Amino acid sequence: MVAIALAFVLCLVPSLSLYFWVRSLQKDKPGYTDGCRKALINGLICTVPVVLVALALNIIGALLKLPEGNQVIWQAYRCFLLFAFAEEGCKFLLFKRTLKKTSCDVSWFDLVVFMTLVGIGFGMLESLIYSLTMSPGQAMVRGLLMAHGGYGFIMGYFFAKAVKENKKLYYVVSFLLPILLHGFYDFALSPIFVDSDWSAIVAVNLALISLITAIVMIVFFARRKRNPEYTTPLGYKTASVSS
Repeated sequence: MVAIALAFVLCLVPSLSLYFWVRSLQKDKPGYTDGCRKALINGLICTVPVVLVALALNIIGALLKLPEGNQVIWQAYRCFLLFAFAEEGCKFLLFKRTLKKTSCDVSWFDLVVFMTLVGIGFGMLESLIYSLTMSPGQAMVRGLLMAHGGYGFIMGYFFAKAVKENKKLYYVVSFLLPILLHGFYDFALSPIFVDSDWSAIVAVNLALISLITAIVMIVFFARRKRNPEYTTPLGYKTASVSS
């Protein structure tokens, strides 16, 4: 029991530290800290629609009799749709919900922060489940990688870039890139590949990408917090604009 509690705490510390830090970066901007709080809460709430969507996709897969067919196809379905699409898609919807509820006149920086925090919130609650089976060492690694925060950072960055530059291609990149990274990571760790060199190589490299993304994310927040290119309001429709 003590090991489980320790694992959970180790998972949470990096994410909570990031939350309190980024929340303080624009604390004088109207609506920003409240937007950060709502983003984190929506990330926690996100687990509910994720479970429902995953359940529906699992039923569809069973009706199509995918588990009885080719195991590679079934694992690909599970990893890319049932896991990656369901989680990243629901996180994106909760991000949009955050924007509709915030009074913050959002900038590129704000959009990246809010989407990252939705990912952080979801990852925190997911860590509660994983901590039941993880060792403290595994929990520390999971906590430091902050994979869901990283996926959120990527999604938020390209979503904001699409808004700022009015280029629809970046919306596609914003949505698909996190799904592909997430899906390939889960796919590489599928039971059918557990003893293969391919699985180890892909999983390790994608974990390294998660670590690099976490570092880039922290550097971005530290360096762009006062950069007018990233902090100038975009005029994106939020509660403050529509009210």
